Amino acid sequence: MIQIPNHSFLGWQAFEKHLEALQSLCQSNAEESPSPSQCLSLLEDLRQQLQFQMGDRPETSSLPTSSQRHVTELHRLLRLSLTDAALYQSARSVATRQQRLGQLCDRLIHLRQHTQAIIATL
Repeated sequence: MIQIPNHSFLGWQAFEKHLEALQSLCQSNAEESPSPSQCLSLLEDLRQQLQFQMGDRPETSSLPTSSQRHVTELHRLLRLSLTDAALYQSARSVATRQQRLGQLCDRLIHLRQHTQAIIATL
């Protein structure tokens, strides 16, 4: 069993809200594309929030075992999303930037799906 705080349901909901905001930002039209540094910053915030959610503290309760796969995928997808954002930041051409942003948006969709699965089990 993975240990998370008693307020885990609210924490996971907050995590999903931040993820939803980032996803909306990335899916905005081309003229309003997010700055690469903004994406990296928001993803780093999400990574830290996930680490906090998974922190082992005395006031912990158990996350259902069925959610372990989703948590593992969240960690993996967040790492890949940070790489996507770095590639988006370093892209020179508009076409490459749009491709990298598209990859990031796809990962954010999957991140959200796994987060929603965790919330559903709580």
